[in-house]
Amino acid sequence: MVLDGSDNFATRFLVNDACFFAKKTLISASMFRFEGQLTTIKPMPAIPATAASTQSHHRLDSFQIAKKRCLRSPRWDHGILQASEAIKEILGIGETLADRLLIYDALEMNFRKVGRPKDPACRLCGPAPTITNLKSDYTVTCTI
Repeated sequence: MVLDGSDNFATRFLVNDACFFAKKTLISASMFRFEGQLTTIKPMPAIPATAASTQSHHRLDSFQIAKKRCLRSPRWDHGILQASEAIKEILGIGETLADRLLIYDALEMNFRKVGRPKDPACRLCGPAPTITNLKSDYTVTCTI
């Protein structure tokens, strides 16, 4: 099992792909400004393989990231949630986040879960994968 809280997309994609190929469960947590996200990615055919739950995994040509700092307390909260998810996975108890994304909004102080459906065009776990090893280019370009 791998717990990832890295703060850049290239590392997140590399860790996701490495876990996929090693058939390891990945518990991924991320923060941006006042929002946090948490999900579990299991090496099972029915569970979406990609941590990038938007579009067809990976290889982003360009995207915009505002250079704003995260509020510190949600990072601690998400670390606790990530550890709790790991304990549940190890013990095989409770409700998994394997097909959902938990979103924490620190400004509104609420949590919500959204579905994380499998992407049939996923370049990693789809029927015609183009990512077949870790020799891919994990460079991600940010434009501000």
